Amino acid sequence: MNSETSIANPHIHPMSSNVVDELLYFVENSEDKYVKDRMLDTIGWGCQTYNRYDKEYDFGKKGWMSERFCHCEGLVAEKYSDGSLASTWFCLMPWASGSIIDGLAGNYWDKYK
Repeated sequence: MNSETSIANPHIHPMSSNVVDELLYFVENSEDKYVKDRMLDTIGWGCQTYNRYDKEYDFGKKGWMSERFCHCEGLVAEKYSDGSLASTWFCLMPWASGSIIDGLAGNYWDKYK
């Protein structure tokens, strides 16, 4: 699961944050360490992918986040002004922030705040 939408996507994505409540329920009712680790990866990734200050990830303002971060060159399309490849998408994606907030503000928050 992790923070990727599928094994075919060459970028890290916030979409799985929407299912943190469901993952937590599964983890609490099973002994599946792999799923627990992927849930924690999703939560940890979501807590560190927003700009803590303007242009921290070379784009956007404080609090903004990108929809995707590319960990390989399979989807890297953004380029800096000097022509070098950028590993993130220079685009504000409010739904991505909403997905992460949704994952953090539900049952996980109630249990671990």
